[in-house]
Amino acid sequence: MWEVFALHHAVTALPADPEHVAAFAVARRRAGVSDGTVAANLSAVLWFHCALAPDLSGTCDLAKRALGVLRRDSVQPAVLAPAPVLSVGALERMVRMPVVYGNAGFAAKVLRLMSGAAPRQLAGLTVEHVRFGERDEWVEVVAPSVERSRTRPAVAEVAYRFDRGLTAMDCPVEALRTLVALADEDGWLFPSGFPARAGIKGFEPAAASDGVPLRIAVRNRAMVRVGYGGALRVQEMVRAGVEDLEPIGTGYRLRLVGAKTARGRRSQFVLLTATGGPLDPVAGLDEWLAVRGDHDGPLFCSVHHGRRGGEAGAALSDNEISAVIGDLAVAAGLPPTVSGYSLRRSWATHAYLRDPADLTAISLHLRHTSVDMTVRYIDDLGLHLLDASDYLSRDAVRASGPARVARPKDLGFDEASLEDLGREVRLLTEETRPRAKSTKLADDSMWNGWLQWAEGHSLDPVPASPESLVLFAAARAVDGISASTLRAQLRTIRQRHEDQGFDASDLTTMADEIATGLARSAPRERTKAPVLSFGEMLDLAAVASQQAEASGSLEARRDLLMVTVGYAGALRVDDLHRARVELIEELPYGLALRFATSKENPLGTANESVLLLGRDDILDPVAALTAWVDATGFSSGPLIPVLSDGPAVPLSKDSIPDRLRALATEAGITTRPTGHTLRRSWATHAYAAGVDPVTLSRHLRHRDLTTTLGYVQALSPWRDNAAAMLMANSPDRDC
Repeated sequence: MWEVFALHHAVTALPADPEHVAAFAVARRRAGVSDGTVAANLSAVLWFHCALAPDLSGTCDLAKRALGVLRRDSVQPAVLAPAPVLSVGALERMVRMPVVYGNAGFAAKVLRLMSGAAPRQLAGLTVEHVRFGERDEWVEVVAPSVERSRTRPAVAEVAYRFDRGLTAMDCPVEALRTLVALADEDGWLFPSGFPARAGIKGFEPAAASDGVPLRIAVRNRAMVRVGYGGALRVQEMVRAGVEDLEPIGTGYRLRLVGAKTARGRRSQFVLLTATGGPLDPVAGLDEWLAVRGDHDGPLFCSVHHGRRGGEAGAALSDNEISAVIGDLAVAAGLPPTVSGYSLRRSWATHAYLRDPADLTAISLHLRHTSVDMTVRYIDDLGLHLLDASDYLSRDAVRASGPARVARPKDLGFDEASLEDLGREVRLLTEETRPRAKSTKLADDSMWNGWLQWAEGHSLDPVPASPESLVLFAAARAVDGISASTLRAQLRTIRQRHEDQGFDASDLTTMADEIATGLARSAPRERTKAPVLSFGEMLDLAAVASQQAEASGSLEARRDLLMVTVGYAGALRVDDLHRARVELIEELPYGLALRFATSKENPLGTANESVLLLGRDDILDPVAALTAWVDATGFSSGPLIPVLSDGPAVPLSKDSIPDRLRALATEAGITTRPTGHTLRRSWATHAYAAGVDPVTLSRHLRHRDLTTTLGYVQALSPWRDNAAAMLMANSPDRDC
């Protein structure tokens, strides 16, 4: 990519000007390339320069600095969109697409060979004469009668029924699907008469040269079925060889050489078991090997005219495999953003939807080193507010996520002039973009603290020495600062030195060791919001409801709304503060509360929402919201507003926990709730009710399971412990 960029702008590629490399990084990121990919590009550029001469090791320093500023301060960071997850019906449609290009003659020969019918009788076939069985397991053809001619006798109507062939090459169902797809607008399978070239003398479907399109289709379908059933990475499909397949039971064991997560780059194995139906990976492999041949070589290889058995084509590349899967998806009516990884993510999501408690087994099949990685592969269907059952339906054809257009096929970088790109590089590296106000205030405070300490001890604040920062870190530790705050202050000092042009690469190395030691020797237990029992939550809502009924107070109705929505949605105080009435959407089964922005989505680039379902108790959020809208008539504005005659503004973040504490006092609850109490209480109660961690994490809108599990409070150490669970669920000794 760097060479293409250099050629495009007519600059030297090796050795390169550091400003040109920085412009390359900016251009790549402008084109929507992820930060990780740009960093990999720079690593490649640096490797070649270091191999040329050791003194060129700083070639990418300016580019790294510009990229760092973009990652930290850009208002629109590059977002890596995960591969769409496909429904079972979408995958089945992909593997059942008829082969129409260049395959009509071959299909006509198969039909004539299997039926034995005369060409003049087949010439009268229309789509009305053909009926397919469920899932194309069989096909019925009614060959119409033909009147007597001057030279030939009459032929009576004949009905044929064919089951699927052993392979696609000799399958009448496959042949008739192709012919029906190619029928003209009047429904004639052979509008110009039965083709003269469809002679069957010496015809062998498996060896026929005009069957190449079908052989390619068999290979492509096998890729979908094996890639999905084995939850394979695209690179694993590239490297797979026939010699890596071992028949075992009713399936295969596929050895994965050089797998991504294999320790010491040793081989891993994945089991491909027979599942039946269109997505059966074993049937797909058997059919492909019958066409390809079972000799050693790439499992998914190229197919050419005249190559049959004994000689395998070259292995398909990762780009070719992704293109094949994408083309099949488009032919099936799916978006063009479907990629090779859609198969892997689809399997993970489907397995989770079938059994949410089987997360460990899913992680093992995906060969992940952590469950957190597995959770990222499971599509967040709940946040899209889609019906998850559609993704397991064999009839629904859909892909997850918002509608997206195809990736642009350009040079891979923004084609702005080198002068414009260089101007942006200088802006990024000389005049850092303004940061958020709160972040700037915190950084200024930390920097001023260092300046005051250094001046008070007669030390140079800029440029500082590593030794003076060690003394500063030690003094701050004695004052009782936390390890995280000390690290943040040292980062600020290092960044300010870099902004002023000083080399700060090793400035805080020794001081950071003090922060590490402080974290080990004096760890601070983070104070968590108290959890209310479910009964206490009912009491909290009951107090607000009683006050509202007794006095008709809007404040009491607002308190009830705050408790019910905050608990059912497991909302943060910040979520309640940001929630707006116009962002609530009615669904057939409840309400969707959407967020324009949130803590995890400050720029509003994600489609973030939470589902609110009706209940049969006082904590029903739907009933509370309906009563609130009926009483106030509000159709827009803050969901939890300040009740005044002035403009509608949301209740402050400090006032929300104050109202919760007032309700708790009225209800006689001794626990003093905080702003996070509603959120933690819901998480704990859901966990106690048996909700699996992934579903918990989805509802809490967390990025990883570790954060979610920190929200759950163990209600009883005598019940929630591994020893008790093992005793309760141990298998019988004789089993």
